[in-house]
Amino acid sequence: MTTATSIQKSVRKLINSRLGSTFSLYSFSDATVISNDYGDDTSIVWASASASALKFVGSNHVSYGRLMGLMGLENNKEQRAILIADDVSPVPAAKDKVVIGTEAYEVIKIEVSDQIQDSVLAYNIILGVNEGYTV
Repeated sequence: MTTATSIQKSVRKLINSRLGSTFSLYSFSDATVISNDYGDDTSIVWASASASALKFVGSNHVSYGRLMGLMGLENNKEQRAILIADDVSPVPAAKDKVVIGTEAYEVIKIEVSDQIQDSVLAYNIILGVNEGYTV
């Protein structure tokens, strides 16, 4: 277990201090959603006070695209994958907004990227373009 903890600390240091870039995370639970008469979400007002600055490393999601192709699913070129350390707080959740530079994305999926025994090393976050998510 000490080896796993040592590797976990090294991954955190690489992402959070050396290699990581900053992104802003806006929680969907803090946003105000405006719906039409049919219950469809028509616009979202994000609470800027709830934005958190977190660190990430770009993830190679070529294998993800290949897997989608093997499963017969269309590879959405508007998707992006990022890697975050296991100690990130707050943890991104589905429907949250992520802003990287001048691009805004919706969090589609969060999955464990790497794990040794019971120690999670990093999370892979799949992001997608959403017209309602603007900078």
